[in-house]
Amino acid sequence: MSKLTALIREMCPNGVEYRPLGEVIERLRTGLNPRKNFVLNSPGATNFYVTVRELGGFRIETSDKTDRVDNEGLRLIQNRSGLKAGDVLFSGTGTIGRTALVSNDPTNWNIKEGVYAITPCHNLLDSRFLIYVLNSSGFKDTALSIAAGGTVKSISMKNLQLLLVPVPPLEVQQEIVRVLDAFTDLEQILVTELELRKEQYDFYRGQLLSETNESGDQVPLGDLGRIVTGRTPKSNDTRAWGYDVDFVTPSDIRDGMKEVTAPKRQLSQAGSEALARSLIPAGSILVTCIGADMGKTVINANDCVTNQQINSVILNPGINPDYVFHFLTAMRPQLLALGSRSSGTMPILNKTNFSRIQISLPSLDEQNRIARKLNKFESLIFNSNSGIAAEINLRRKQYAFYRDELLRFTAKEA
Repeated sequence: MSKLTALIREMCPNGVEYRPLGEVIERLRTGLNPRKNFVLNSPGATNFYVTVRELGGFRIETSDKTDRVDNEGLRLIQNRSGLKAGDVLFSGTGTIGRTALVSNDPTNWNIKEGVYAITPCHNLLDSRFLIYVLNSSGFKDTALSIAAGGTVKSISMKNLQLLLVPVPPLEVQQEIVRVLDAFTDLEQILVTELELRKEQYDFYRGQLLSETNESGDQVPLGDLGRIVTGRTPKSNDTRAWGYDVDFVTPSDIRDGMKEVTAPKRQLSQAGSEALARSLIPAGSILVTCIGADMGKTVINANDCVTNQQINSVILNPGINPDYVFHFLTAMRPQLLALGSRSSGTMPILNKTNFSRIQISLPSLDEQNRIARKLNKFESLIFNSNSGIAAEINLRRKQYAFYRDELLRFTAKEA
C-alpha cells in the first residue's frame, strides 16, 4: 500500500469534502486594465506586468514577463491586487485555466485585468495542491462550461468562486503534491535536455551551412523558383471553403515543425480553382512574412493555398527542398531583422524583398549530403514519434492521466 493510499484510508475513511472555492480562500482579485489606468511600455519603464500569456507554470520569473510599466502604474496595480508569496494566479479570460504560483512577494511586477489572484486559506488548502486542482481536466472542463463570451471566453470571479474543489486534510494534499512534483520535475529535466540538444543542433547546422557560404553560389530566392504570396477567399463565400485542398495560415506552423500536414481549414475544389495562380504544389517552401511570427519556414506535404501572410517558393527542378528549409530556418533572425526595417509598426517582408533574399546554393550532391545530416539530427530532437520531443509528450500524457486520477476523490456525504 502506498503512503498516499494509507493516508486517505486513515484520514478520509468517509470520503473527501468538496467545497465551493469561495469558501476556502481568503481573497480573490484581479489587476487593472492598462488602457483605462496607465500606459504600458512607456519610455524608462522598468517594472513588469503579467498578462494571461505569461501564465502556464508553477512560478512567474522576471524573464517570463514582456510588458513594462512605470512606477506610478505599478503603484496603481499593487493597490488593486496586493500580491504576496503563496498566491495562485489563474487566467480567467482567453485561455482559461492557466496558472502560476507567486513564489516571492512581488517588488517590481504585478498582474493585468483578467488574471485572477487567489489567496488560499492556508489552514485548508496548500497553494501547490490548489494549482494541481485548477489544472485538472475536471475543473477546467467545468470552468469552460460556464464561461461566457463568443470568440474570447471569460469566467467571472463570482462564478469561479462557485466551482467545487476537493479539500482533503493538508497531509493528504502535501503527499499528492510530492508525488505530482516528481512527474513535473522529470518533465523539466527532459525539457532542459531538449533545449541543450536544440543548441547543439543550431551550432551543428551553423557549421555545416557556413561551409556552403565558401563553396556555393549566392542566389536570390527569386532565382530558385516562382515566388507566390497567398490569398484568402472571403469568409462568407461558402463555395470557396470545403475539404479538398489545404489552406495554410501562420497559426498552422509551429516552431520546430518541418512539414505542415494538417492545417485547420481547407478549400473546396471550386475555391482552389478560383485561386489557381496561388496553388502551391507539395514540396515547396512556405515562409511566414508578417508580424512577430515572421520567418517560420516549413515544407508543405500536400498541395495547398496559403493566406497573404505567407510567401512561398515553388522550387525549380534540381534543388533539394530540405536543404532550402534548413538554410532559411537558420536565417530566421536575419529575416526578422529585415522585416523589422520595413516601414510601419508591423514587421513585414513583401514579395519583392523576399525574392531578393540570398542563400548559398552548392551543387545538388552537396545539398543532399547536408540535408541528410540535418534531417537525421533534427529528427532526434523534434520528431513527435521518437526522440526527446516524443518522450516529453508521452510524459505529459502520463502526468495528466495520473494527476486527474489522484485528484478524483470519493465525495463525503453531507
